[in-house]
Amino acid sequence: MDPPLKHEFQSLVERSIGGDTASIDRLDWLFQSWVAAAPALDALEANSPLLKEAASHIASWPKLGTMGEEAIQFLRTGSAPPANWQEKQIAVLQDAVKPSELVEFVVLEPLQKLVSTASTRESQSNNPIPSMRICSIWSTTIPLPAP
Repeated sequence: MDPPLKHEFQSLVERSIGGDTASIDRLDWLFQSWVAAAPALDALEANSPLLKEAASHIASWPKLGTMGEEAIQFLRTGSAPPANWQEKQIAVLQDAVKPSELVEFVVLEPLQKLVSTASTRESQSNNPIPSMRICSIWSTTIPLPAP
C-alpha cells in the first residue's frame, strides 16, 4: 500500500504546475519543512546503527527540499534557472533513487516533473526517474503537514 504522501504530493505538484497558488504555497511550506528536518534526521542517524545504513538517503532529504524550494521560486517569478541547474537537480534525483533496503522515496517522479517544468516550462524530461515508494521511517518521521 502506498503512503498518503505519494498521492498528495503528486497532486500538489500537478496543481502547482497548473498555477494554483494555494498548492504552490503548501508545496513550498512542505519543502521548507524537509530542509528544517535535517538536524533532527542527522541526530536520529547518529544514534541508530540501522539508520547509518541509510545515511546517503538521510542526506538527500534536505537536498530534495532545497531543490523543490528553488523550483517553486523559479515558477513563482517566471525567471529561468541557471544554465546547468536542471542537470544538477537530475544528479541529486539520481542519487536519491539508488536502491536501499530502508528507504525508497515516493516524491522523486513528481519532483522531477516540477524541476523540468521550472527549467523548460514543459512537463517532459529526457531523464526520467523511476517511481519509488517511501519507507515507513520517512512517512512517520516527516509526515505531510496539514495546511
